[in-house]
Amino acid sequence: MTPMFKKILSATDTKVKSGRLVIPTKGARAYLPELEDKQRCILLEILDTKGNIWKLSYRFWENNRGRIYVLGGLKAYITIWKWQVGDQVTFYRIEPENKYLIVTEKELPVSEKKLPASSS
Repeated sequence: MTPMFKKILSATDTKVKSGRLVIPTKGARAYLPELEDKQRCILLEILDTKGNIWKLSYRFWENNRGRIYVLGGLKAYITIWKWQVGDQVTFYRIEPENKYLIVTEKELPVSEKKLPASSS
């Protein structure tokens, strides 16, 4: 398995209503299929850690700073995995099958986070 990119979820990413994840531009350009202007959207099959296959739309739109890459069709996934701000998703490529895997890691509650040692 090859790690491709990770993202800490923002408030926009966790909205079930929109059902989409904004992908880091560098990660999209380096690891996901190239999207041509004419094409604008393709379907990607992505596995999760429970073995479910998700058919997600991979697309972009342009703004004044360039392309914004997104994965759409995530409403059910966001609900099942209970995405919250601060959670992290990591994408991997499974070789040699050339498949994709998404892993969701929940943010640790403040009470479980390691605090820096005091220097008294």
